[in-house]
Amino acid sequence: MDRVRKFLRKLPVSMQTEIDSLLHKVETGNTAGLDIKKLKGYKGLFRIRKGNIRIVFAQAEGTIRILFIGKRGDSRYEQF
Repeated sequence: MDRVRKFLRKLPVSMQTEIDSLLHKVETGNTAGLDIKKLKGYKGLFRIRKGNIRIVFAQAEGTIRILFIGKRGDSRYEQF
């Protein structure tokens, strides 16, 4: 989770608020209009795409856990 916070701190404030808004929508279940895809080969893993930012999260039993937030093409994103 420290990598997620570190990445978010480096982003402009406007992008930070957009990502915060996206995560709030996912938590509340209001996913209409979001670019969300289930990751193939993984059970309960999804990704949200916002521009060149990717957010990978796990969803199980009503809880959401952020696994990765980073730019497209980041080697850590490619592992998913």
